[in-house]
Amino acid sequence: MRRVAGDDDGVDAFLAALGHPDDERAAASARSRSRRRWLHQLAAESSTLAGVLLTLAERGDEVAVRCGPWTHQGRLRSVTQALAMMESADAVALLTVAAVTLVEASTEVTDDRMPEAGPDLDEVLAALAPERPAVRLQLRDGTEVAGTLLGVGKDAAQVRLTSSVATVRLSALAACVLPERGA
Repeated sequence: MRRVAGDDDGVDAFLAALGHPDDERAAASARSRSRRRWLHQLAAESSTLAGVLLTLAERGDEVAVRCGPWTHQGRLRSVTQALAMMESADAVALLTVAAVTLVEASTEVTDDRMPEAGPDLDEVLAALAPERPAVRLQLRDGTEVAGTLLGVGKDAAQVRLTSSVATVRLSALAACVLPERGA
């Protein structure tokens, strides 16, 4: 069979019109990657810090949370709109969500959910006060007050130190650390 010049162009055009299976797979794969990137970007743009904390608590991942000048490491156990509870080997930390400035986890997390309402740190401290637990109250300015929780009023908590009693403004709290008994 003798080929006439220009016939190859017609064959290529015909094959291109039919579409090559590899080309179709590559195009579908590119569309899929593009859609995943778009969905990921959309999720990242609507993500909230509270939602990220909630997801990490549900997963039980080991995390580091910066709360004011304090960094806490462990596993988040519960998260409400106002409070996150974190467990470590030797303590339980109650973190005010409003004071959380940084969360470090081993993987990227995006979540736009809002946790359920629940008690804030003031209410938890008031409930604990009759037991007179050992506490470390961490303030947003970097001060730590360690002693025995004596009581909680409308806007202040009292802590027995070694030789005095400290009165702490509740709105200044970033976190409260409850050492495990015997730790």
